[in-house]
Amino acid sequence: MLVFAVYSNSFQDGFVLDSRGRILNDPRVLALNRHNLTLIFTENYWWPRGYSNLYRPVTTLSYLLNRIILPDPDDAAGYRLVNLFLHAGNAFLLYLLALWLMGRPWPAVLTASLWAVHPAATESVTNIVGRADELSAMAVLGALLIHIHLGQMEANDPNVRRPASPLRLWLWRAALMLITLAGLLAKEVAAVIPALALLFDVTFRRRSAPRGGFWARYAVFGPPLLLAGYLRAVTFAHSGPMEDPFVDNPIRGAGFLEGRLTAVKVIGKYLWLLVWPARQSCDYSYNQIPLVDWRMSRPEDWKALAALAAIVLLALAAIALYRFQKAGFFFLGFFALTLLPVSNLAFPIGTIMAERLLYLPAAGFAGCLVLAACAGAKRLGLGSRTAAAVLVLIVLAWGARTWRRNLDWTDDVTLWTTAATNAPDSFKGHLGLAEAWLYEDPPRHSIDDAIAETETAMAIVAGLPAARGPNNVYAQLGELYRQKGESLDQKGAGGVHVVTEASRTWYDRAAEVLSRGVVVDRAVAAGMRQQELARGKRPGQIAPFGLDRLYASLGLTNLRLGRPQQALAAFLEERRLDPGNPAIYRNISSAQLASGRLEEAAVALMGAQFVSNSDLDTFDIRNLYDRMDGSGCAVARRILPVLDTGCPLVHRDICAALLDVTAALLEGKADRWARQTRDLAVDRYACTTQPFDKSR
Repeated sequence: MLVFAVYSNSFQDGFVLDSRGRILNDPRVLALNRHNLTLIFTENYWWPRGYSNLYRPVTTLSYLLNRIILPDPDDAAGYRLVNLFLHAGNAFLLYLLALWLMGRPWPAVLTASLWAVHPAATESVTNIVGRADELSAMAVLGALLIHIHLGQMEANDPNVRRPASPLRLWLWRAALMLITLAGLLAKEVAAVIPALALLFDVTFRRRSAPRGGFWARYAVFGPPLLLAGYLRAVTFAHSGPMEDPFVDNPIRGAGFLEGRLTAVKVIGKYLWLLVWPARQSCDYSYNQIPLVDWRMSRPEDWKALAALAAIVLLALAAIALYRFQKAGFFFLGFFALTLLPVSNLAFPIGTIMAERLLYLPAAGFAGCLVLAACAGAKRLGLGSRTAAAVLVLIVLAWGARTWRRNLDWTDDVTLWTTAATNAPDSFKGHLGLAEAWLYEDPPRHSIDDAIAETETAMAIVAGLPAARGPNNVYAQLGELYRQKGESLDQKGAGGVHVVTEASRTWYDRAAEVLSRGVVVDRAVAAGMRQQELARGKRPGQIAPFGLDRLYASLGLTNLRLGRPQQALAAFLEERRLDPGNPAIYRNISSAQLASGRLEEAAVALMGAQFVSNSDLDTFDIRNLYDRMDGSGCAVARRILPVLDTGCPLVHRDICAALLDVTAALLEGKADRWARQTRDLAVDRYACTTQPFDKSR
């Protein structure tokens, strides 16, 4: 009831951040069939949008099952309802764990209640794709409870109602293996399950060991860890280059000492956010959290030392608690072990800081807070009711903050507005806000507002080396400059743009920004290629890498500036990155047409039709042949003009177009599509096979 009370206003929220791509635009979750199930378990989490080192088939499967049971699969409320049930279930599991540790119901209820309403959990509950955190947390808590129960059964604990027969023990072990495997396939953080089981045994069972020795209890975790690792390895073996931008986690590009001190500083920020969650953001990318200078030359650097002092104090507290407060020691250990894999201390992860990463650690924090309140009240002679009253007030305060935070997730505009306000030095917050304004319906902000916000993002990353720079900010700013120029063009006959003095200024600015973006994009692509070579791939196996919309905008800008050759070069680079996009072939045709190359323009237009599997007989293609074919062979004059594919000129261009498309698809590593195009050329249009064989 408490979970549904504080999250009841989240049902009005829509698909924001990654939810749209993972649920609405992922073909795997559109229908329940064998093909989609195979893709879910054989492709990475971001497929088909890109490649990442995330493998979460159970999470993706939950979206599919969620979608097929909803009356309106495009309504975000149905997915969010499932998230609320999962969060409430997790809070109940935490209650059961706390009840075992604390021995009394009311501290356990308050522990679960504090976790249920903590505002840091909104990124895992209100944000639909936060379900990965919820599913993995359910596996962690469930596996830990089963591990505790198994230990009681093995020790013939009198609290266990039924005797521990060998069959019952193996059934419980099988359940533990399945839950652990499900957690590992929901989110990688579930790998802490064996460590938490060990923490529990070290805390409470040092003198009790099952038959076969103390470590025999942990053999059950071997099969799920090995199977999950095998599935990940098989999936990533055929994946493309994995994007881990420096701007998402600058610790990746830092030295060891510099990076670890920064990670310590982030832990301090996490601790403060748990205590005082007043200012929250969905993004903390570059340069919201500057890398620590080990010489401590800035006030910001001293935050790392303050955080380090807090960590040392917590470690000393844990040592002291081990002797007289086992539950407190366990909750502190739970907090530390669940935070460690996502803290960037052991190894850099995909982000420098994210509130969703606090979902599981916040459970340990809630337990520590309840025990601290009880101990404080006892020391002051106030009694347990006073402690309970204080904790209830905290529950109410955090619940109110969560209620308010839910409103930030209404849509992309409200979410990025909060991010740009609460994390003003994060480049992605300003970039995301500008993009949200562009798609706002109805529009409430002008293109000038979007330009100003994107320029703020650009200013934050302007000093980065090319290999570390984000190519998307250049693409977006250049596109906005071009759109601003188009708004200042005069409209000629037939809606043709006529460049004016004012619009040319904006086009020049767009070309300059986009050209800088090309330098960044090529440096990033070179790094990705090196990554693929390091993975053992041969040069011929590596697909081209780059941001295709950067080259699209550069090509269109050059067309406006009357530079058809530069435009053609940009469009050809765009096609190299995305050879299956028919719009690119049309842009190539426009560039060829601007250069007076009518036949090349016709070939490119035909390529667009072949890629989109559309009819060749279009007005634009017929119009081109009317202009360049004096014999009248290309267009037959019947009741209506018809393109004559039997005309030698048309047939030659058809084969040229199919050869062009085949070569582009092969370069883009779309080998199956390329073979289909080659077969179409040979079987249907009787094109000569030799040029196609040479293109391989």
